[in-house]
Amino acid sequence: MLELRGAFTLLTGAAGGLGPVIARALAAEGCALALAALPGDDLDSVIAACRAEGAEAIDLRSDLAEPGAPAALAAAAEEALGGLDLLVNNAGIERIAAYDRIDPEYVARMIAVNLTAPMLLTRAVLPGMLARGRGHVVNLCSLAGIGSPPYAATYSATKAGLMSFTRSIRSECRERNVSASAICPGWVADRGMHARVLAETGVQSPALVGATTSADVARAVVMAVRDDLPLQIVNPGPMRFMRALEMLAPRLGDWLMPALGVTTAMRAWATHGDGEAPHDVAAAQ
Repeated sequence: MLELRGAFTLLTGAAGGLGPVIARALAAEGCALALAALPGDDLDSVIAACRAEGAEAIDLRSDLAEPGAPAALAAAAEEALGGLDLLVNNAGIERIAAYDRIDPEYVARMIAVNLTAPMLLTRAVLPGMLARGRGHVVNLCSLAGIGSPPYAATYSATKAGLMSFTRSIRSECRERNVSASAICPGWVADRGMHARVLAETGVQSPALVGATTSADVARAVVMAVRDDLPLQIVNPGPMRFMRALEMLAPRLGDWLMPALGVTTAMRAWATHGDGEAPHDVAAAQ
């Protein structure tokens, strides 16, 4: 269990989507923050909000898809703060599209940002955490990594891989007082992908699946660290129960997505516009 007050923290994807809300929640807990975002993204308001909470907050820049960028970012954060106690891998990109229509270069970039970068960032900061005997890694995963909805094959694959990585690191390092947690939001109503596609298409997420809020996700991040929780599913619907049923009866998944209305919604988001071109929904790193 990591004490959040005074924890030296690196948060990626701090400028967009869930990033600003998570940053403010960690600042309110007393973390000292290194906030990372893409070059050119506006972090000024996020830094100001964190400092208004009395927290230290510094601005770091990195394109995590670039070779060597994760290690360089980790080194810069450790130098600026004097080591790292908490790593929150929040940066991610996503695209809703039929898999046969998606650009192969974008598949590679999504894997680099969503999966490879968190793994390499963890690899870079883990030796210091283990040497000091304290640390926690939080990975922002997704219900897509559990349920694998249609029209999100690459995104789902990266999040499933990140969940597996989190479980393995947790099992490996907890005896040395370093832990890891996976946060799995469903659709987030007020920020990120769901908010954008709803504004652009008017297509709501299925009622039974529901949607959560960015504040709920930020609270889940704080609770995961404070209580050393392995997994936080952040969704108002009965998704944990449904996924357990699907694990027991895998063929149920063939029926579940259409029955819940997920396939219809995802297809509508993927084909919005001319009805044929894939709908590009890329979240900021």
